Amino acid sequence: MLVIVGHLELAPFLAGGQSRVIAFFALSGFLITAVLLKRYEAHGSISFSDFYLARLARFVPALLVVSVLGLVCATAAANEWWAAASVGSSELAAGLPRLWSQTLNFSLMNGATDLPYEFVPGWSLGIEWQFYLVWPAVVLGVLWAFGLRALCWLALAVAITGFSWSFWLALSVGIEEPRVMYGTDTRGAAILLGCAAAMFALRPAASAWLTRNASRIALIVGITLAVMFTQLFFDSGPHMTSWGQVVVASAVSLLAASLWVHPDAVSFLVLPWLAWLGQRSLGLFLFHVPVMQLFGGPGDAIRTLSVLAMTLALTAACYRWFEQPLARATKRWQKRRAAMSSRTGGRAAAVGPAA
Repeated sequence: MLVIVGHLELAPFLAGGQSRVIAFFALSGFLITAVLLKRYEAHGSISFSDFYLARLARFVPALLVVSVLGLVCATAAANEWWAAASVGSSELAAGLPRLWSQTLNFSLMNGATDLPYEFVPGWSLGIEWQFYLVWPAVVLGVLWAFGLRALCWLALAVAITGFSWSFWLALSVGIEEPRVMYGTDTRGAAILLGCAAAMFALRPAASAWLTRNASRIALIVGITLAVMFTQLFFDSGPHMTSWGQVVVASAVSLLAASLWVHPDAVSFLVLPWLAWLGQRSLGLFLFHVPVMQLFGGPGDAIRTLSVLAMTLALTAACYRWFEQPLARATKRWQKRRAAMSSRTGGRAAAVGPAA
């Protein structure tokens, strides 16, 4: 929601988009790690094929829709059918391989200026997929060899190293340099901190402490994020490449751990309409920019309402007619494979699709 408000230019007092991306990374690291650990505890292993099929079932429908939206927008702009704000079809087509290969962030960090704006929000998903490619194998290997405590310390150590590297690089080349803002090595620390928080929340003593203090944590984190996400005292957007990302990632990771063990600590987060948005958040995130470009970019109240209405409609349709059927088909395949493995004496291990 904050990302959409920022791109539609509805709240100039909000800080830069980097702050929202850092929050997304921390939440994602927490969620994926929690899912992997629960499956490992249940089955004693992690099925990589199940994990990656679940990820593809989650992402492919939305990527297809955003690709079509981008091409429609570029074609409309090229033929002057209406006042669409877009690059030409050739530039957009050239950006498609980078969108689908999840390498948009590499192009941006190297100073690319020819990327279609319709696809630019996907840069953070590129870092997400790079995390997917590495983390399941790391989790399985370290758990087998050294155990959960070692995995937690490894995630925390890499996160601290990543934050330190990002801070040093930001001071050296500039806090708003693309190399710092979009690099996997400078952004990934927030993901790893979320991973460490998930493992921390599973420890009995930590879980008890989080449960006792969940409401206080929620209040402190809420105030912290209210400051960091806005420009109350400073423009915190650029500083998300240096010290600011440590504050936001730590606050979000701590809040996620608290709500994991005590979901009722922030009662409004369980409202049905928020759950509805959360389940469809990937489509909302990817679709709103090309829809905004179809309408000619940010504009007045009528244009904003039109963009929001169309984005919600497309997201709901994609979720119902593409995402859910593909997710159900993936789950059925996983169950059949597990049943076959059980009949042949194997040990099935499945990782289900994450929200």
